[in-house]
Amino acid sequence: MFRPRRSTSATARRRPSSSALPKDLDAARAKIQRETAGFQAFTRQEHAADGFTLVYRGAAVTDPNEPLFGLLIRARIGDLTLDCKTTASSKAEIARTVPVCRSIRAAK
Repeated sequence: MFRPRRSTSATARRRPSSSALPKDLDAARAKIQRETAGFQAFTRQEHAADGFTLVYRGAAVTDPNEPLFGLLIRARIGDLTLDCKTTASSKAEIARTVPVCRSIRAAK
């Protein structure tokens, strides 16, 4: 059975004009580099018509020798901006989270 070490969080919110959310891919990259302890590199970057995907690698705060992988998927659903993000201890955990984040749709 799959048990992630850290939980996935997805947040949908209307973006006010003075939002703290990064406005584009470059701003998101800069924020991740600034706020991720032990940041090492982006391993995946994709643009989409409605947003972007960033996967990155860093080091865990509690043990700098242990890898930390992060994911941020930004998408627009109607007038909402959705950030689906998580951190995990393996690439496999990140790979399992990507389809979950991309499957989020507006309620009918």
